[in-house]
Amino acid sequence: MLEKMGIRSRKDMILFAFVIGITSLTMATTFFPSIKHSTTWIIDLTAFTFFETFLMTVLGSFWMGYAILGLVLQPRGAPSHSFRGKYSIVIPAKDEEAVITNILTDLKNQTYKNFEVFVVSHNCIDKTFEKVRKFRDKRVIPLNLFEKPGKSVALNYGAAHATVEIIVIMDADNRVPEDFLEKISRYFPDYDAIQTRIETGNPNFNLVTKLAELEFISFTDLFQRVRSALDKNAALGGTGEAIKKDVLEKVGYWDEWSLTEDFALFTKLTAKGYKIGWCSETAVYDEKVPWWSDFFKQRARWLRGHFQVAFTYLKHYYKKPLDFHYLIAPISILGYYFTLTLWLIFFLQLPITTNFLPAYVWLTPWVIWNLGIAIRIYRARGFKALLLFPLLFFYLYHWIAIFPYVFKVKTWPKTPHGFVTNSKS
Repeated sequence: MLEKMGIRSRKDMILFAFVIGITSLTMATTFFPSIKHSTTWIIDLTAFTFFETFLMTVLGSFWMGYAILGLVLQPRGAPSHSFRGKYSIVIPAKDEEAVITNILTDLKNQTYKNFEVFVVSHNCIDKTFEKVRKFRDKRVIPLNLFEKPGKSVALNYGAAHATVEIIVIMDADNRVPEDFLEKISRYFPDYDAIQTRIETGNPNFNLVTKLAELEFISFTDLFQRVRSALDKNAALGGTGEAIKKDVLEKVGYWDEWSLTEDFALFTKLTAKGYKIGWCSETAVYDEKVPWWSDFFKQRARWLRGHFQVAFTYLKHYYKKPLDFHYLIAPISILGYYFTLTLWLIFFLQLPITTNFLPAYVWLTPWVIWNLGIAIRIYRARGFKALLLFPLLFFYLYHWIAIFPYVFKVKTWPKTPHGFVTNSKS
């Protein structure tokens, strides 16, 4: 029963309890924001709290707009042209012997036959390299790399071996349909890069993977769909992406200092005016981590990497706010901690007072956004998935719980793979 909830160790239990605790506390401060008591006040923080609730209103209105537009707009279709050249597919792999042959088999069965595959066995201590070397397809080329950790290091090494026009990035745990390359071919040469959908390959493994699937529907797919409809660049997701090699060379390949190399590359491409398309006609099926301890490591890396990119490229936000608004997304997490700090001050009866904007002002857009998300989940996965929406509401607060964990992430932690996955479709 506990494993169905993502718990198989004491550490998983502690982290799960922490998520529940921080979520409950955050919701309490949200819905009951103005506790009063009899202390004689000497410091008034109303200006700060009004500013915070104003930002919450703006952020909520922003996501409300995405939710509404996501229900009515359709992403742009593929252009009329079609790329017929050769692809170089780069797959970074760190101890992936349990899954690597699955993606290689899927690629071998592609309807589009003109490609080569570079599998970069990066600091592997298992039999990944041997399995790739023994795979019966001359288009698959194994590369052995022993260098500093980081996905971007392996990607740059693999891309350096590519000699063709377009490079496709996949992860070792992915599965793809037989027409994957055929579908993305329709987007070149019109776009400089494209991103496909990233679906969950193991949604029914346990509650954590199921909620991760619903999270994709609620955020990633919504975000990409609306941006495509408005002719804005799609965000790169680290897998299921393709980019012209000459463009990659011009922007300096992947940033090896970044823990989120995909987000850094998206930011560089957008800043330089390159066009990134959203290919909604096909997808890669990606394994999601099912245990809370591994989940925390992965999401902490994402969050720390996001802050890295934000602080490095924030200057671009002011030039193109609609293109770079995602840069400031993590800052909203700090707002929750500010609210929690205020509540601690009230609880300790310190001589501080404050008032907030009326709850209906900033709460209304958040309610509408959640209604829009619920409708999207129902449309995509039906009524049974909709029953999980209350749990998804709790789950989405995991970013607040993970924030303290960010400071523990110094290098690229290995994400375990090899769990039961569904068939690709």
